[in-house]
Parts: sequence; structure tokens; C-alpha cells
Amino acid sequence: MSQKTVVTYISNNSLQCEELLRQLDEWEIDYELKNVSEERSYLQELQKANVFGTPATFVKKANQVILGFSKGELRHALGIHQTKYDY
Repeated sequence: MSQKTVVTYISNNSLQCEELLRQLDEWEIDYELKNVSEERSYLQELQKANVFGTPATFVKKANQVILGFSKGELRHALGIHQTKYDY
């Protein structure tokens, strides 16, 4: 399990959001999930951070925000090493 603090903002009906969550689960990353489609205050939090789209993943210990689903950026921010089986 990850010791990093991860907050992931998603919206409903988004393939990128679904792929992101599937990857985080596969890596066994603990994360706080905030759905902006279901809770308006989460959208306001994102906008205060100057982020206007989902998915958006905040990795607090790396002080990094990853916009969209970027497996390489996520892996780097979370300290996950690539294996020869990763594509």
C-alpha cells in the first residue's frame, strides 16, 4: 500500500476517470475520491486550485498534480517503478 496522500477528483461518465481509478486500484494505492458530478463543493475546490477538468490527481507528498490519465506521470509521482511487463 502507498504511504502517499492521494486525492483524486473525477466526474461521471468519463472513460479517463474510470481508467485512472482502475490503475490506482491495480497498484493498490489508497486514495480519497471526490466526484465533482455528485458534489458541487468538490468542483469549487478544484477551481480554487486552478484546475478545470477531470480526472485530476493530487499527490501531496510529491507536491504534484496530474491532470488526465497519464500512467507515466502517476508512476513517477507515486514512486512506482516500471517493470518489463508494463506497457
